[in-house]
Amino acid sequence: MAGAVPIRSQEPGVSSRSPTKLQGPKDLGCLVLLSQATAESWIKSGAARLEPALIWDAGTAGSGFTCYATAPVPVDIFNSMIFMFIWVLPQSYIHTSASLDISRRWEKKNKIVYPPQLPGEPRRPAEIYHCRRQIKYSKDKMWYLAKLIRGMSIDQALAQLEFSDKKGAQIIKEVLLEAQDMAVRDHNVEFRSNLYIAESTSGRGQCLKRIRYHGRGRFGIMEKVYCHYFVKLMEGPPPPREPPKTALAHARDYIQELRNRTIIHTL
Repeated sequence: MAGAVPIRSQEPGVSSRSPTKLQGPKDLGCLVLLSQATAESWIKSGAARLEPALIWDAGTAGSGFTCYATAPVPVDIFNSMIFMFIWVLPQSYIHTSASLDISRRWEKKNKIVYPPQLPGEPRRPAEIYHCRRQIKYSKDKMWYLAKLIRGMSIDQALAQLEFSDKKGAQIIKEVLLEAQDMAVRDHNVEFRSNLYIAESTSGRGQCLKRIRYHGRGRFGIMEKVYCHYFVKLMEGPPPPREPPKTALAHARDYIQELRNRTIIHTL
């Protein structure tokens, strides 16, 4: 398929980096990306007069296509030609996405497919990953609420968030209800209440920096903060909470970490 990008025609002796002004419809030209066979057929049929455009050779190297510059044609004929369709090359640094920095790795965990279970093996509990991004709230304030419901059953977590006057509590409650619906609809969970919060955490979103104007020509930088909230639901009753470690247990772990160190430049 041929693709074309309209450009301005150029006068002799003018660099391709500084195109001249369009004086009328006849000054309209274009760049076309063609295979060798298509270019030869166009030239033989007289459909267009093509000249190789060397400025795009680096971008089309190895793709099997060559970039040609067509002669200027009137607008009415240009609109009726097939290479009016615009094709943006993969090598071009043009994007039309809403954002480039937002990762979707958390949601993709819902697509994990485990191998079949053996006969007599206990049924693997369902796992539901859900999140909400770019929340106008501080990630530090959200973390306290996320930690509050960690390890609770979903009914108990919803009850705790219902009577919290924090802004983030209502947001987390909405996310939990959405995840609960996903569990029944998409993950074959039989009972809505047979879920517990396996993971619950917050993350830093895309923050915006703005100028805060001060007196006497001075200024400051203020930041409009956003955060993400991530939750993982698992099917089944919540596991019992682990008892807190004693000071002796912490000391044993610390000594074991020291013994596990790797001493470099030795035998």
